[in-house]
Amino acid sequence: METTDTRNTGQSGIIFAALVTVMFSALCMCDLAHGAPEALTWAVASQDRQRHFEPSQWYNVFYVHTGAVPEAIRGDMESALKMMLCSTSREHVIEAQLPVLVADGLWRIDLRGLGWHWRDWYAVLKDYPYNNGIPLVIDGGWLVVTLADYSSAGTGKTPAGYLLLYGSAGVPKTGDDFMRFWGYGGKTDLHFGLIEAASGVAQNSGSQGPRVRWIENRPVARGYGWATRDVFAATPDSDPLEHPDGRFAHDGEEYIAGVPKMSQRTGARGTLQAYFLALGKDSRLGAGNRIEEASVKLVRDHNEFRGITSIRTSGSCIGCHVPGINPPTLNGLRGFLDGGGKLYSTARQKLALERFHLSDVGKEVKRNQEDYADGVDMATGQTPEEMVASFVKAVAWYDSDVTLAQAAAEHGIAADELRLALGYAESAGFRLGARLSALANGKAMARAHREESFLTVRRAVNLWVSGRSM
Repeated sequence: METTDTRNTGQSGIIFAALVTVMFSALCMCDLAHGAPEALTWAVASQDRQRHFEPSQWYNVFYVHTGAVPEAIRGDMESALKMMLCSTSREHVIEAQLPVLVADGLWRIDLRGLGWHWRDWYAVLKDYPYNNGIPLVIDGGWLVVTLADYSSAGTGKTPAGYLLLYGSAGVPKTGDDFMRFWGYGGKTDLHFGLIEAASGVAQNSGSQGPRVRWIENRPVARGYGWATRDVFAATPDSDPLEHPDGRFAHDGEEYIAGVPKMSQRTGARGTLQAYFLALGKDSRLGAGNRIEEASVKLVRDHNEFRGITSIRTSGSCIGCHVPGINPPTLNGLRGFLDGGGKLYSTARQKLALERFHLSDVGKEVKRNQEDYADGVDMATGQTPEEMVASFVKAVAWYDSDVTLAQAAAEHGIAADELRLALGYAESAGFRLGARLSALANGKAMARAHREESFLTVRRAVNLWVSGRSM
C-alpha cells in the first residue's frame, strides 16, 4: 500500500475520510451500469485503486481513459492531457502531477499530487456528460477540453481550470488579484517593458501605426510575470505612445505568470504558464474584472482555438504562446526616438522612461522561453512546438463530429453492434430521436449532441448486451 497522507489527521480526520470514502464509493457505483466492455475498464481501474491505495484515500484517486481515441491521434491526446493537468496545478514537483499509465489507454491521477481539493474536483465532475454522479473513469478528451476552455463554463459557474488551479476560495477576481497570487511585485524601478508596435494580436491603430499595445515585465520570486494592456482605439487619451509613463486609459489586460516546476527524477527546473484576461481598469463594464473571453474588436486569436477568433483562457493562450512568452515585434518608443523624436520631461522622468522602455526585453523573453521549454519537456517529453501541435490536434479531434464507429469505440463495441443495439432499443420502446436514428444510419453527429445523448445510448447498449445474454 502507498503511504497515507497524515497531514491534519487524528481521530476526527480518520472518521471524516471514512465518511467521504463511503460517499464516494456509493457515487461511483453508477459506473457499474456500464455496458460489459465499459465495465472492464471500470474493473481495471477499481482493482488498481484497491491494490495501491488505502480505502480512506480512494476519494483522491481517479482514472482517465484515452483508449477510445484513434491510434493516429492518441499520442496527441495523451500529450494534451499531461500538459493540461500540469498546467492546472500550482504544485512544483512534476512527477506528482503527471498521470500514471495503468493499462493501455487508462491513466491514474491523484488529486493530492495535483494539489486539487476533492470538493473542487467533484464540483467540476457535476457537469460530466458521460455518467450519472461522480465517475471513477473520465473521458480524456472531455477533460482536456474542460480544463482548456474556461469560457465553456455555464453562466455563473467558476471555470474548471480556475477552480482547480486556485481552489474555490482563491480564484482571482481581478488582474490585481492574479498578480498578488503569483507574487508580482518589486519596486517600480525594477519594472520594464515596451510599447509594442505592429502587435500580432491587437486590433487598433495608433500614432506608431497599426496594432499597438503596452507590454510590461514585473519581478517575481520564482518564475516570471508579464502583463499587457490593450485599447480599442489609440486616441490621444489612450495611445500608449502619448503616455509612455503608462498612465493611459485602456480597455483590456492579459497576464501571464511563469509557474515553477521541477523534476525529482532529473533535477531539471522549468516553468509552465498561468493565464488571465481582465477588463481594463478604465473599462465601464467592470474595471479590472476577470473575463474568460476577450472582444475580437480588441484582440484576435488568429489560430482560432475551437474555431472561434476571440481569445479565450487558456486554450487560445496555449496555442498563441507557442514558445511561452512571445518575443515583441517593434519597440514603439525606441522607433520614435530613432526617428528624431524627443522626450520632453524632467531629467528624473526621462531616466525612468528610458530605464523602462529601452531595456533589453528580448533577453528576458529568451530566458523565460528556455524555462518554459524545460517545463513542457518535463510534462510531455516534447518541444513547445510539438506540444502545441498535439494540443491543437487533440482539441480539434474531440470537437469534430462523432461517427458511428467512434461512438461505438467509446462504448467498447463494434460499429455494427451499436447499430443493432440502437435498432433493438427502438423496437423495445426507446425513443432515440432524429439524431441517434441518423447516427445508426451512418450520419455523424456533433460532439455536443453526442454528450447530450450518451446516457441514452449507454442504456441502449446495456439492453442489447443483456438481451443477447438471455
